[in-house]
Amino acid sequence: MIAFPKTKADRLGSGDPRLSVEERYPSFSIYETRVKNAVEDMVAKRLMLREDAGPAVARLLKAGEATGAIAMDAASK
Repeated sequence: MIAFPKTKADRLGSGDPRLSVEERYPSFSIYETRVKNAVEDMVAKRLMLREDAGPAVARLLKAGEATGAIAMDAASK
């Protein structure tokens, strides 16, 4: 796995053509919404058990916050 660059500056500096984390998720509330939708989609497609959804969302939100690249907003504090 090759991690996405954290910032646009990192992306441009390395020449990575993929969007950075900060470009993909301009705010933490957008990241949170996308994580929850993705997990719900996996449950609906029977790729994840309902009882695993909550812990998965919590883990992914914690990981997203830990990157430091996703701007925290009032909705996520």
